[in-house]
Amino acid sequence: MKAALLALLSLLAAGCTSWSPEQATAATDNHLCTAFNAQAGGGAVSPVLAAEVKKRGLVRPEMMGAALSRTVVIGMTASEAACAWGPPSEVLNTVTATGESQQWVYRSYLGAGVGSAFRFLYVEAGVVTAVQN
Repeated sequence: MKAALLALLSLLAAGCTSWSPEQATAATDNHLCTAFNAQAGGGAVSPVLAAEVKKRGLVRPEMMGAALSRTVVIGMTASEAACAWGPPSEVLNTVTATGESQQWVYRSYLGAGVGSAFRFLYVEAGVVTAVQN
């Protein structure tokens, strides 16, 4: 299972390095952010992919540096956070008398006998309000 997951991630990262403009235009926002995150982890995002992310407004110019370095900062939009950290493992919704919020859970498996590490984002009205590493 672990080997299959690593192979899939490797293919995703490698396969997304040569995006055509047509592929980028046809991709969903979620797919673009997932590919952006995978490529940023490798140190370089393809110009076609970066241009489509900018064109759609998925990452604002002032947040591009943070997203490219895979860093989430308070004030990022939900799409910017998804481009920076990738899709969350789980999203927990909270409804209170004052409104709705989300907790984005990121789980990283560390290996047998070690367990998992968790990171959390807190999102209100589509904006990151807290980061917990």
